[in-house]
Amino acid sequence: MENSNHGEIPDNKFFTPGPDTAQKLYDHTTIGDFRRYVLLKTSLVIIALIGCGYSMINISRGVMGLAIIEISLIPICLALVWMLRYARYFNFVKKAFTIIVFIFGLAASGIANTFPTIFVWNALVPVLAFFLWEKKMGTIISAVFLPIATVLFLRVHASGPDSLPLPALSNIVVFIIMISFLTYFYEATRADTEDALKKDIAVRKEAEKEKEKLIIKLQKALAEVETLSGLLPICASCKKIRDDKGYWNQIESFLQEHSKAKFSHGICPDCAASLYGDEKWFKDKKQG
Repeated sequence: MENSNHGEIPDNKFFTPGPDTAQKLYDHTTIGDFRRYVLLKTSLVIIALIGCGYSMINISRGVMGLAIIEISLIPICLALVWMLRYARYFNFVKKAFTIIVFIFGLAASGIANTFPTIFVWNALVPVLAFFLWEKKMGTIISAVFLPIATVLFLRVHASGPDSLPLPALSNIVVFIIMISFLTYFYEATRADTEDALKKDIAVRKEAEKEKEKLIIKLQKALAEVETLSGLLPICASCKKIRDDKGYWNQIESFLQEHSKAKFSHGICPDCAASLYGDEKWFKDKKQG
């Protein structure tokens, strides 16, 4: 299975991980693979049920060849459903399912005494092929299957008691071709849309990472900046500041406690003149 880290797998009652694996089936997969898993499991159950019903009908009609094929499909489909519980069997089940549908479609098209309308079921082959294998492999499977199935069908139903008139045969063939074309177109546009969405998601994730980095930087810068605001009660004489508890603090200690400021002491010219103006060394320095 292809690994991808985009898209989360929704809860679904179809999926129960196998008891022998710690790794769940879709821990590292895409939404597309999960949809293929659901399709496989559902289709296998439906084929088993159809095999039960139609085998009885074909036995009563004497079409034993097709009835034997339908009966044999029942245990095979149930075994594949059980295998889908384990991650390591996913690709094997997908291949086995494709082979079963391919062989059954060809057999149903080429066996005599079947209803002519059975060929319409072959329209499911390109749908399943494109859904399970995507555009390239789906095109190969459809291009191989449909011509062979059409030739086998025409060989059996172009004449005889179960034959169809030419307009009916042509309608069925055209219908199959149109289904194949529409399925191919859907898969091609779906793939392009999914690629565009992946790119858009990648761009958005990158933008979110850049925003997160910027937010972290701003938060860090904000944490390093502390400001003082409001009215500060300061002594008009000694310039001490009163804190919230009523204690008077030196302005240096108050500011250092409430901000990131650090102090280095010096003396201004006016204070120097007031303190040392009468000293000879001060007068000499000032005159010099």
